[in-house]
Amino acid sequence: MAITGVFLIYWLITNQFPYIPDYTTIAVAGFTLWMLGSLAWTQSKQSYFDFYMLFCCLLAFLVARTVPTEILLAIILIPGPIFVIMTMYKQYMYFHRHINRFEHTFWVFGNNNHYGAFIMVHLFVALWLLLNVSGWYAIPLLVMATGIGTSQCKGAIIATVIGLAVTAVMLDLSAMKFVIFLFALGVGYAGYKWDRKDRPGKTAQNRRIIFNLAALYLIKEKIFAGWGLRTFRKEYPNANPKLMQNGYILKIFSQDDAKDRTPVEAAASHRVHNDHLELIFELGIFGYLLFFLIFFSLPWTTNPILSGLVVAFAVDGLFFFPLREVHTALPFWATVGAIAPAIITPLYINPFIILVLVAIILKILGALYFKFQGLVLYDEYLRTKMENEEKRLNLIRLAIERDPYNGKYLTEAYYYHVTKYPEIAFQYASRAMEHYDGGKVKWGIFDQYARALLRLGGFGCAKLALQYALYICPTFKQSTELMGQITQLEKIQLEHIQKLEIQKKMEMEEKSGLIS
Repeated sequence: MAITGVFLIYWLITNQFPYIPDYTTIAVAGFTLWMLGSLAWTQSKQSYFDFYMLFCCLLAFLVARTVPTEILLAIILIPGPIFVIMTMYKQYMYFHRHINRFEHTFWVFGNNNHYGAFIMVHLFVALWLLLNVSGWYAIPLLVMATGIGTSQCKGAIIATVIGLAVTAVMLDLSAMKFVIFLFALGVGYAGYKWDRKDRPGKTAQNRRIIFNLAALYLIKEKIFAGWGLRTFRKEYPNANPKLMQNGYILKIFSQDDAKDRTPVEAAASHRVHNDHLELIFELGIFGYLLFFLIFFSLPWTTNPILSGLVVAFAVDGLFFFPLREVHTALPFWATVGAIAPAIITPLYINPFIILVLVAIILKILGALYFKFQGLVLYDEYLRTKMENEEKRLNLIRLAIERDPYNGKYLTEAYYYHVTKYPEIAFQYASRAMEHYDGGKVKWGIFDQYARALLRLGGFGCAKLALQYALYICPTFKQSTELMGQITQLEKIQLEHIQKLEIQKKMEMEEKSGLIS
């Protein structure tokens, strides 16, 4: 994204901005302006970085339209085989060492959902190059098919099969239709045979149902304009009380196999795991329609293979969030740009406007760099041994200086200060609660705030914070235990006050007896 920002500055200064005067560009501009407007009503600082990420993807889409398709897709394909081969090697090494950790061995990505969505784009790219450039691209195509088939990502496998079926239907050549149908069935069969049957897949599916229902509850409140980008994690806990009144949801919670947490705690997510619902949740119905106008403006029939990719990506978006991760979204948008190739029209921009835009972009890049420094410091803090107390303390404080309202940093700093410096810990806990951004679960933030208050003697405020924590997560063990301790302490305190009152009354009676 930083590279995109640098190129954007270059295009502005040289007046070579990738402007193409057609309906697709107008649709992109309309969606971008709506996202920009949503920053006015969002309640999360994270919205700004999601906006910048999506803006970079749309910019890559516009630029890709001006690059020759053969060159563009050949460049996009390069990372695909590398990631598949490295992943297969890593999986082989685990099997060779008899380590049963297959689902956690995807090179770089780790999570099979990310890996599957990434490889899916490259599979369609390889298929286009095979049919339009050279038969040698059959080799990377088979590598990509192997990657999808062994990904254990049901969403990506189903999406790939559907996308290939759509491609086969749209193609003119009858023989090629049959071949692609067989290829789609082969990918689907490989995915079925390779999938581990002992994995607790039902739990993941049930949690996705909960996320989707929570999003629907919240969408009803702001159906037109939405809540703002990247706000689901922040607003999701507010739907929990309503969800807990639903018998079907309670049944789903009862089936959860979470071992170290209660089902309500385990069913927490920063994403809806459904790109379509999340877009409606964040940008409302109007924003979702503007988003789809971009794809409606494309000449679908001119490129059946890449149109099949769009369908596959949309299907995968029903189970995951490939549009919201830069490593899956950026290659997708760049590839889609090849569906509607065009020639750049020179666009003159007033130098003063260019100066202002460059200043804004530089400021954004500076903020990104500053926050990246915080991430580096936080990572070093986590890797530093507990015995090195002074270094850990200094690292977390420096991280907070670079991102003063980051919930993760503030929570770590709270735990590190709460014993020796309760006043400082209270400041961190208070800031995390007042500027809650969804970085940590909301009930944990309120529980933390209550504990900080208790150390300063604030029983009443602590109880209010705990009551809210238990309202949005009734089964949160730490808050339940702490509420019990407070109740017990209040009981002891009340008994002590009653004893003091009785003692005072007796003393007054004795005094009155002596006076009489």
